Amino acid sequence: MGLRIAVVNGPNLNLLGTRQPEVYGSTTLERLVRLLTAWGRPVAAEVSHFQSNHEGEIIDHLHSLRGLADGVVINPGAFTHYSYAIADAIEAVELPTVEVHISNIMKREEWRRHSVVSPACVATIYGRGVEGYLWGIRHLHYRRIGAPETIHGEGGAVADLRLPEGAGPHPVVVLLHGGGWMGQWRRDQLDGMAVDLWSRSYATLNFEYLPPREDGRFPAVLEAADRARHLISARPELDSDRVALLGHSAGGNLALMAAGRWRAAGGAPRLTVSVAGVTTLREDSELDLAYLGGQDPKAASPRRLVPIGVETLMIHSTDDEMVPAEHSVGYAQDASAAGDRVETVILDHGGHLGYLDPANRAWTVARERFISAFPA
Repeated sequence: MGLRIAVVNGPNLNLLGTRQPEVYGSTTLERLVRLLTAWGRPVAAEVSHFQSNHEGEIIDHLHSLRGLADGVVINPGAFTHYSYAIADAIEAVELPTVEVHISNIMKREEWRRHSVVSPACVATIYGRGVEGYLWGIRHLHYRRIGAPETIHGEGGAVADLRLPEGAGPHPVVVLLHGGGWMGQWRRDQLDGMAVDLWSRSYATLNFEYLPPREDGRFPAVLEAADRARHLISARPELDSDRVALLGHSAGGNLALMAAGRWRAAGGAPRLTVSVAGVTTLREDSELDLAYLGGQDPKAASPRRLVPIGVETLMIHSTDDEMVPAEHSVGYAQDASAAGDRVETVILDHGGHLGYLDPANRAWTVARERFISAFPA
């Protein structure tokens, strides 16, 4: 049986496309319903839709989903901030539920930033426009294939752990997501990578280095990434001597930065992989400057800090319009000249985000190069 996902929209979402389009976009509810059907097809999901402006009707609908749905994507609208009844209903029906908000609620009024629904949900996605629903469907798809154990550690460390069959200890891949260190982009980006590698006998630790619902700042996110080592050492099923760091985009930057720090601390990874990674931060980039918060760009630019003393795999696509391939090519040249062992894989196609889809050829090539360098 295919995946059955129920999308539930709360008050005022019937006015999508006309209500504050500068905040919620121009996509109408009717258009969104058609998109939901299309987004479900690639993951063999049947997507239903329900919308109501009434709290009781939403609760009744959630109750009716038991036995008829495998997961829920819900945008509770303003009920988000005070409806413990909806939160109780989500818990009562015992279906994995993803909370979605179209706008970036963390950049709006203070009252919008608090959700009483989030604790009942397996994930919260906000600030990604109507495509937040797509990410919600995607998360439920990968969760059904391999549900993770969400683990917590010191300093607020949190990660989704997937363990392969067998007693272990298993080789571990620590995954660091991209998103330009912006708070709306979280570890769910790398669900596909995590599940794909887990299915090939790796333990995967999909690590969240951003503070809860906030943007990331240097060097705090780098210090947060260090805590992944402690999560690994606390689990006997994980082989702390066989660890790979794999990062995409901004996560590629952190993987390279963290590898050198881990080596200096006596716990170097066997392999570091940067996929479409950012290796040089710029003073003319608003995004980079926001992340740096007044720090010197060189301090957060892996290319300026070679050698890191860890075997490295750089993967990039020439058609990447968000992070040019020169980030990887230039890094490899400088790191090799400094004495690091670096392999570079440059693909013609894949763009920047193709690697997030396990079925995309860019990822399949990247995965096979990774497996050859770090066998399970």
